[in-house]
Amino acid sequence: MATTRTRIKLLTLTSASLLLMSLAAPGMAQNTSPQPAASKAAAGKSYDASDTMEQVREARTVVEKMKADPNVKQLLEQSKGVFLVPTYGRGGWGIGIHGGEGVMLTHSGHKWSNPVFYNMGGVSIGLQGGAEAGSIAMLLMNDKAVSKFMDDNNFSLNANAGLTIVNYTGKAQADVGHGDIIVWADTKGAYANASVGVSDIHRDVSDTKAFYKTDASAKDIVNGKVSSTEADALKQALPTGK
Repeated sequence: MATTRTRIKLLTLTSASLLLMSLAAPGMAQNTSPQPAASKAAAGKSYDASDTMEQVREARTVVEKMKADPNVKQLLEQSKGVFLVPTYGRGGWGIGIHGGEGVMLTHSGHKWSNPVFYNMGGVSIGLQGGAEAGSIAMLLMNDKAVSKFMDDNNFSLNANAGLTIVNYTGKAQADVGHGDIIVWADTKGAYANASVGVSDIHRDVSDTKAFYKTDASAKDIVNGKVSSTEADALKQALPTGK
């Protein structure tokens, strides 16, 4: 079984590789285009259903952490969906690497959908330092935010995508209420309060096949055309409101 520790190690190795590549490339521009997230195939690692079930179990743990804050629980109840990333790794040595894998569920009425699997990652250049790993969640507060996950297989979540992204800090609730996407995090260290603009988010076909035993589209999954009892505990943990 691939553990959280294994995924952190893979992210760390990818960070180091990208750093060496950046040092070998003379005259790298500050506005370097985002690079693809570390793929499982590139890491030479095969992933099976046990890994995807672990992701779903860890996502439920993230939900329980979020519900401990009444304000976040209320935001979950009001949201149209949520993207849960149990292990978000980020490090910096002049080049910042961030990425992880997670699940997205949509929220309609008093019902949460089955989870859709995604990977995410990107590269940003800047004066950064330190390293951290933890959990993040992106609360999708309207249909526009949800549609980015539903309509595209490779996309970014940032201002250029026409989305307003707001960090949740437990303060400034009025500002949070205006966000298309609200980012919650329990990460520790230099990036704990940093903005999270993520590039190269793509649906994880291999995890989808492993979990559902078929390559279903995001729309088929959230519409219930395929399902798995392994997702029941996660769906039941998410608050639905009154």
